Amino acid sequence: IGEGIYEKIFENNNRLTAGIKHTQAFADNDYTGTVNTMTKMDQTDSYIYAEYSGKREKLSDIGGIGLSRTWAKQKGENDYAYYTFRPKLTLQYDFSRSTFLRLKGEVYNTSPSLSNISAVDQYIDTLQIMRGNPDLKPNLNYHINLQYSWKKGIYGMNFHNSYIYSPKPIMETTYRKDDLFIKTYENHRDWQKLNSELTLSA
Repeated sequence: IGEGIYEKIFENNNRLTAGIKHTQAFADNDYTGTVNTMTKMDQTDSYIYAEYSGKREKLSDIGGIGLSRTWAKQKGENDYAYYTFRPKLTLQYDFSRSTFLRLKGEVYNTSPSLSNISAVDQYIDTLQIMRGNPDLKPNLNYHINLQYSWKKGIYGMNFHNSYIYSPKPIMETTYRKDDLFIKTYENHRDWQKLNSELTLSA
């Protein structure tokens, strides 16, 4: 893993941050027992980004853009390279020193693990097989978060609401073939999650 970050603070206390991060993984897996197989896999994740944060009276904002590249290759199988444009934006309005409303939005990707794309059948028992899927592709995630926080003395309230939408997410699939149940991973149609939380303190 390698990472480099550049940061510049301006006279009005606004901030510019830029960086690059690279992750390289190599895996040699030796399966023994019911199967005897050796797999060799390489995977890389690269991410370059820039963001600018500023504040004008009671309104603070952070805007950023990024580009990520995910690449994976298993010996004997086709490789893939996946590029993701990753914008993000945060807006916060401070009603007072102890009360604020914050809205965050970002786009990011989820990559399959090396074990998920390993083209090997692993017998769980006499009825079940765990099978990797070399055709898996990374999926995008669209995340929006709204938070309201208020505090006065020992009393406080925090309302948190988030929504995530993921087209073609990586999820487990089980199907029957002859007398066996095959467990594997596939890119499904879509997945959504809405979560609301209210916390009161006194």
